[in-house]
Amino acid sequence: MLNEGLHIPDVGVVVLLRPTTSPIIFYQQIGRCIQVNAEHNPIIFDLVNNFTNIRAGDFLDDLTEAVERFDEHRRLSGLAPYQFSLHIEDKTEF
Repeated sequence: MLNEGLHIPDVGVVVLLRPTTSPIIFYQQIGRCIQVNAEHNPIIFDLVNNFTNIRAGDFLDDLTEAVERFDEHRRLSGLAPYQFSLHIEDKTEF
């Protein structure tokens, strides 16, 4: 049910258990734990390796494009660019 679109405030962890090759589904799944002005860093456990299926480079390219579009809206509104940091740890253990 949580995969069907519920966004619960203060959820800071997502565990991916359903494999997908769809970037849209992947972004929706990880978006469940990303919030504006959150006091925590989101944590995503991708137990089915969707990150590789989506291709990490594509994800980072899409994220960069989204930030550039967002910053353009901020610039037009007289606001400074949005500052964010992203850390991806890709670790596989058997």
